[in-house]
Amino acid sequence: IVTLYGFLNRNSRDSFRTLIKVSGAGIIYTGSMTRMLSSMSQDNQMPRFFGKINPNFFVSRRALIFSLILSMVMITIFDNWQKIMIIVSNFQLIACLAIPIAFSRLRSSEKDRVRLFKLGFGKTISIISFIIVSYLIVQCGFVANKLALIIISMFFIIYCISYYKFNIKRTINAFLSAYSIFLYLLAMMIFAYFNDKEMFNNAYSLSVFIIVCFVLSFTLQKQRNYA
Repeated sequence: IVTLYGFLNRNSRDSFRTLIKVSGAGIIYTGSMTRMLSSMSQDNQMPRFFGKINPNFFVSRRALIFSLILSMVMITIFDNWQKIMIIVSNFQLIACLAIPIAFSRLRSSEKDRVRLFKLGFGKTISIISFIIVSYLIVQCGFVANKLALIIISMFFIIYCISYYKFNIKRTINAFLSAYSIFLYLLAMMIFAYFNDKEMFNNAYSLSVFIIVCFVLSFTLQKQRNYA
C-alpha cells in the first residue's frame, strides 16, 4: 500500500515512508516497554499496579497506557525524530557498557576457570571498547545525557520503593551497590557539556577523558554489592 501510494504521489512518497518507519519503531518500543514493565512488576522491581495481565490478550493494559503516555511526553519534549533517535541511541550505548565491564569482571573473578575459547588481550580490548562507547555517549550531547541520568535515577527510585518498601537502610545499600553507574553518567554528562561548547576537540581534553574512563572502568568493575 505504501509503495502504491508513493507511485501515485511522488512528492509525498518520502515523507509518507518516513511516517510509516517512525510509527513502526514506536509500536516496537512501546510493546517492548509494556512487556518489561509487567515482568518487572511481577518481580517486585516495579509497582504491582503494572502486573495485572488482561486474560484475553495476555498483556498489561496499565503498562501499555503508561508506555503510551511516556511516549507522548517524549514526543512533546522533542520536536523532531532526529532528537528522539539521539536519546534512544544514548540509552542503547549505555546498555552496551555492560559487555566490556562484565567481560573484565568475569576475567578477574574466575581466573582459573577453563574456557573452550579465550580471547587474546581480552582486557585490553574491553577497555578500548569501553572508551569508544563512552566517547560515542559524549557525542550524543548534554541534553541526551542529562535526560538519561534523570530517567535512570527516577526508575531507580521507583525500583527501591517497589522492592524495599521504604526501608531506608536497604535503599541506601542499594544505592551504594550502584553508585558507580550514576558517577559514570554524571561524568559523561559533564564531558558532553564541554563537547557541546566545542571544548572537547583538543589533545588535553581527550587525554583527561581517557584517564577518567580508565578510572570509571576500574570503579565499575570493582563495584561491590551491599544489598
